[in-house]
Amino acid sequence: MDGVKNILRIMNKMNNPFQSQPLTEGRIKWAVSQSKSMTQASKIIGCSYTTFKKYAKLYGLWNPNQEGRGIPKRKRVRLNSPIDFDLDSWESSLREIKLK
Repeated sequence: MDGVKNILRIMNKMNNPFQSQPLTEGRIKWAVSQSKSMTQASKIIGCSYTTFKKYAKLYGLWNPNQEGRGIPKRKRVRLNSPIDFDLDSWESSLREIKLK
């Protein structure tokens, strides 16, 4: 714990143009417990992924979900219905409706 305090003291003394406070260990623990991936945890906190990664490694909380277990993936849905959409017949029916 003393090593972490020393690092934070050094980081606070460095030139920080944004004057932002470092992420606390408790905040990172909470975000990791609320999400299934480190990317989601960084979005919960509202910081960039690289910043989150830096502080999580600093506090020993870096535990990435490499396999992506429990995270829903985007799936492409293909509609293979027995009714095929015929564009030509649709256009012709539209023309008939406009003519009336």
